Amino acid sequence: MSPTIKNSVDVDRISNLPDDLLCHILSFLPTKLSLTTTVLSKRWTPLCKLVTSLHFEEESVHDVKVFHGFCRFVDAVMLSTQLVKTIYIMCKFRTMPLPLSIFSFRTLVVLKLKRIKVVVDISVDLPSVKTLYLIHIYFKNKDNLNKLLNGCPILENLQTHIYYIEQDLGHVRLKTLSNFITADIVAFDVPFRTIFNVQILKLQMKSRLSEVDSYCKDFPVFRNLINLSLYFCYFRHWDDVAEVFQYCPKLQILDIFKLAIDQHFSINWKYPNSVPECISSHLRSCTINYEGWNDELQFTKYILQNAQLLEVMKVYTGQFAYRNPLYPGPNRRPLEELTSCPILSPKCKLLIDS
Repeated sequence: MSPTIKNSVDVDRISNLPDDLLCHILSFLPTKLSLTTTVLSKRWTPLCKLVTSLHFEEESVHDVKVFHGFCRFVDAVMLSTQLVKTIYIMCKFRTMPLPLSIFSFRTLVVLKLKRIKVVVDISVDLPSVKTLYLIHIYFKNKDNLNKLLNGCPILENLQTHIYYIEQDLGHVRLKTLSNFITADIVAFDVPFRTIFNVQILKLQMKSRLSEVDSYCKDFPVFRNLINLSLYFCYFRHWDDVAEVFQYCPKLQILDIFKLAIDQHFSINWKYPNSVPECISSHLRSCTINYEGWNDELQFTKYILQNAQLLEVMKVYTGQFAYRNPLYPGPNRRPLEELTSCPILSPKCKLLIDS
């Protein structure tokens, strides 16, 4: 080996990088891996306390003993950090108890939690958090969720899928969160009036619509909402969708994904007496999944015939179809009616995909 090659190998260029750049690199690694860099040299020892992102995702936890060790590890790291802006915690082995110190990070901007338990009363002070993901989270009660949201006064992005150990109504009043930009929530997780300023909303209806009806009556007017995605696990009637239009006057993008509750389900949907402002004056894109029901065609024609600014109408026949060996998929033939349907917008493209 030539001296030139040997010298180039021996030079540790990475360790000579500035602290800010090294910490930025470490922030992209799982926290457990980034901590192992402390054994490299004294140069790396203080850097882990300066990283701005903590990522805990433990796939190797396979029994209770290792699980508790992982929990202690998370606690220790959380107490030793100083400038954290992003925290992501997920445990795949079992629902993990959350270190309560996480609720008092004043520098925290992004908090993402998955498969976590919050089984005690909490006190929250997260004045800088803008993004909050709560996926498969078990709270002791409704008050804990309300305290968490109230403790994030400038929250902009929210995603929820929540369970409660105690099924009480809660006593902590939830404040209005006026900075909202996006929300991806399961119906009943967060009252609609709390997120009335949202611009992009994904709403999952996991209950039957008859149970959601009374909840939907609490709809505020979403004056800033331009992008709405509706996911129905138990779909019954297009009137429920048409009702939502009354509360979204500026809606531009509409996506509807549904699963009918009965494979023999069929309703001849009738056009509403009037056309909402969002359909007539703002809607530019509409996507629905087709399961083979006549009312789906009626609803699609209603959009095509009344949305004067519509640019794209997408109809999917494969995604979210009824999964039953006796019902292999929807009959595409009735969709041919759409090709001869009058379309109000001269710019509209009708796309039918499988």
